[in-house]
Amino acid sequence: VMGKSKLAGEELCLGAQKFKANETDFIIVRFGNVMPSRGSVIPIFQKQIQEGKSLTVTSPDMKRYFMGIYDAVALVIKATELAKGGDVVVLDMGEEISIDELARLMIKLSGKDLQVVYTHPEKGEKYQEELMTSEEKLRAKKVDGVYVIQAKKVSKKRKGSKA
Repeated sequence: VMGKSKLAGEELCLGAQKFKANETDFIIVRFGNVMPSRGSVIPIFQKQIQEGKSLTVTSPDMKRYFMGIYDAVALVIKATELAKGGDVVVLDMGEEISIDELARLMIKLSGKDLQVVYTHPEKGEKYQEELMTSEEKLRAKKVDGVYVIQAKKVSKKRKGSKA
């Protein structure tokens, strides 16, 4: 649900940019998991550790990208400097991190004797995040540690053309 709502938001912004009803430019910024924001798994694990509960991980194969709060803020600012209307900006976050390994590390650092318990992925949940499609990678340019995925060129139909 969250992934689909993010995609719908992107499509709304791109549609607004395409029809340019006013002078506003729409730039999309894609985040990884922002630590330790409310939606991040880290506070969830911290709470489970404090309560002495097993840490719940969807699957041992689940991986995600992570970024800090300051990285997220800097990304938004950088996007306004580097991107044009219709562009998508993504921070280079390096390699994905195994959620299983993260949970085990947090248990180890806590000094508590806790377990990792696996739940099952929800329908449509991906094991690995895809921050850019293969088509977007062709349009992406890396600048100052971020990828700027340039807006698709919109071909203008000429009057009388059959395109």
